[in-house]
Amino acid sequence: MRATLIMSYCKRQNTVESATFESELVAMRLARYLVVEIRIKLRMFGIPILGPANFFCDSEGVVKNTSVPESTLNKKHNSINYHIVREPVAQGIMRVAKEPTETNLADALTKIVPYERKKMLLGPLLVDAPVDADGDADGDADGNADGDADGNADGDAT
Repeated sequence: MRATLIMSYCKRQNTVESATFESELVAMRLARYLVVEIRIKLRMFGIPILGPANFFCDSEGVVKNTSVPESTLNKKHNSINYHIVREPVAQGIMRVAKEPTETNLADALTKIVPYERKKMLLGPLLVDAPVDADGDADGDADGNADGDADGNADGDAT
């Protein structure tokens, strides 16, 4: 709703997957349940829902498999997850798209990335240290960064 975070969800998955494809499919299934739940609640409140919910995934295989109905999967639990995700895609409730690594916010929170890239990705979310009355961020009243009144790091005030 107007780019506002409605719900944050973090849960350990019940299964251990052997590939990224499988874990992305499980995560998308869980997200699908949450989106359907929110859409039902909004309809109950009388709020009209316009268009599908956008799902962004960094696995090209998951994007293609959920978008193309002719896909076949070998493992039964993957097939179940696939059909659970594929159903709302076919109904127009969900739209799955690829999120490139260069703009993926999740990478900045879960992987080791250079500081500049992390700052670029999380810029709006980063909070700087509060600035006190003298304009410095250390919180003391003298304007020195070491916390000592004379500016020396020796601990005495002379």
